[in-house]
Amino acid sequence: MPESQDNKRGRTEQGGDSKEREMEKFMEKYTKDIIDRVDASHADLRTGIAKDVARNCAALDMRLTRNEEKTQQHADRIDDHERRIRALEAAQKKTEADILQAKQEVTHYSIDNDNFTRATDFTILKANTNGKCRKQQIKETVEKWITGTGLPNSAWKLEGPEVGNRWVIKFMGVPGMAARTAKTTNFTLFVDGKWSKLFTKLMPSEERLEGDPEAEGEETQLYINPDESPQHGLLKRKAKRVVKALKGMGTVDKHNITITRPKDGEKDIFVMVGSKIVATVEATSYEDARTGYDEQALLTYGVVKSTLMEAVLSDEPPNLATKVAEAQFSF
Repeated sequence: MPESQDNKRGRTEQGGDSKEREMEKFMEKYTKDIIDRVDASHADLRTGIAKDVARNCAALDMRLTRNEEKTQQHADRIDDHERRIRALEAAQKKTEADILQAKQEVTHYSIDNDNFTRATDFTILKANTNGKCRKQQIKETVEKWITGTGLPNSAWKLEGPEVGNRWVIKFMGVPGMAARTAKTTNFTLFVDGKWSKLFTKLMPSEERLEGDPEAEGEETQLYINPDESPQHGLLKRKAKRVVKALKGMGTVDKHNITITRPKDGEKDIFVMVGSKIVATVEATSYEDARTGYDEQALLTYGVVKSTLMEAVLSDEPPNLATKVAEAQFSF
């Protein structure tokens, strides 16, 4: 018997509902799979990010630790350098104090010290007159001069007898600074290419003092000179006599003649014409001072040795000529 239309329709509707349910189940499963995959991917991503962050944090902590160690090392080095600097400064102060004490103990502070080979004292200036003067008068003259340079009275003191003709202006402070002060103060007298002169008062005669104890004497020049060891003073004086004699020969350009500058401990000085040494002055004592001449070098400039020697000896002062045994020698 043929199937009715209603049965066919019912069966068709049932088949459609079954497919829809299958589709829904498929979509639910598909959706769940996608969600699970996304969740798994997110979990992997979070895990990777967490690992990267942890790794970077660890690296950063390591760098910070290293930087802190280096910073501490630098700080330790700075502390060590500061300790060394403080130690050096303390040692320097002690050395300066020792030098100053040693300087104060050196005997050539005495203006009467004629130790021939003593060292030059660069911290003093010598003040001499040609006659007897009161120390107070000398102090007033020196004070007026030095105060005018801007130097306070505490920076110097006058040493010497209450009445005499030789004094010492001693500059205070560490030796190096005192030496520079002495040099610059002395050069304040050099104005416009000429040395200025200082004048003071001589001590009046006994007759005048009897009538007036505060009377002043005649005016006299006060000579200011840097200190110089007796040895170097003698060397320079004898070398200058050679230079004077050379200029008198008439064959040597006077502007081409020079004298070397002796240093402490050196016992000779050279007279040079250009780059040639023509004479050597040696002195180990007042009694052992001599001048040697380079005969060949002198002939280069038309100077005969014997003629120059006669000119030098004729210029020697009588008192020195009798005190110094002059020995001539050739190179």
